[in-house]
Amino acid sequence: MSELVKGGFTETPDTVHGRLLEAFHITGYSVERACLSLEWLLDEDRWKQVGNGFEGIDEFLTTLNVSHLKIAKDKRKKIAIQLDELEATQRATAKALGVNEITIARDIGKDRGATNVESDNNKPLSGNDLEIDESTNVANQIDTRSKMHEQVNKRDDKQRTAGKEELTVEKKYKVIYADPPWDYGLNNRTGFGGDASTHYTTMTMQELYDLPVKDLAEENAVLFIWVTSPFLEKSFAVIHAWGFTYKASFVWDKIKHNMGHYNSVRHEFLLVCTKGSATPENKKLFDSVQNIERSKTHSEKPEEFRDIINTLYPSADKIELFSRINVEGWDTWGNDI
Repeated sequence: MSELVKGGFTETPDTVHGRLLEAFHITGYSVERACLSLEWLLDEDRWKQVGNGFEGIDEFLTTLNVSHLKIAKDKRKKIAIQLDELEATQRATAKALGVNEITIARDIGKDRGATNVESDNNKPLSGNDLEIDESTNVANQIDTRSKMHEQVNKRDDKQRTAGKEELTVEKKYKVIYADPPWDYGLNNRTGFGGDASTHYTTMTMQELYDLPVKDLAEENAVLFIWVTSPFLEKSFAVIHAWGFTYKASFVWDKIKHNMGHYNSVRHEFLLVCTKGSATPENKKLFDSVQNIERSKTHSEKPEEFRDIINTLYPSADKIELFSRINVEGWDTWGNDI
């Protein structure tokens, strides 16, 4: 298998792809490093060695999003040409790199046929989309850029509230299982793949505090809540706002490595929090560290953890918040259902 050696460490395509796939957990990596890693994966078809493989280059590109890296034009052009040689569609390339299809067509020298390209109004704006003529005076350039940033802010506000069905209290639950869409903010858009908002609508801390989760809980209830290392400390404020107290945790070891500031980040926490007395009905003790290889779907959590909760609380009324699927025996709430 092809390997990349950096700083004394040997990396495989799976490792390099893992950083690109879950980069919103990671900050501090330069655009240069991101581009080099992507180019390395594309070179010699190393992308085909990732996971169980992909049906084609377009499918591989759906796992990436570097739209907020503000890749320089020459670097973007180099990657676009590389992808074109691999027979990636202009649409897939544009979405992965965070620009429009006309820009990609121009990068690869096929702009003549790009006049009828469909626009994507939901695509995050990128500085690369704004081609300012060097002959334009400075005042006009500043005004144009100001308008672009205004559009970005308005779009972020619209994206934050779009599609959110209000969480209403119709019954109470013994078990609440939550995977909050933590907002890593604009300052985190320096790592591989941008931030979480490129994959789903995030929520601010205040928005999370304001959810009526406290009213959903029975007098004696348990909360299972997912959190990543960067948000571990902040998560306790949400836990307390929802009326719970931290008790224990599970650690999901994702098997595949992702580079971080201080170590190789390959885990997430599932915190166990209680209100009143809510010890498990079933006294079976599960290992606190669960070794389960992550899927290719961004932020998707393993079904094994829901099975653990079902085993521990077989007769309890249960609800999953921010759910992506309907689950038999559970009530669910989330934008993706």
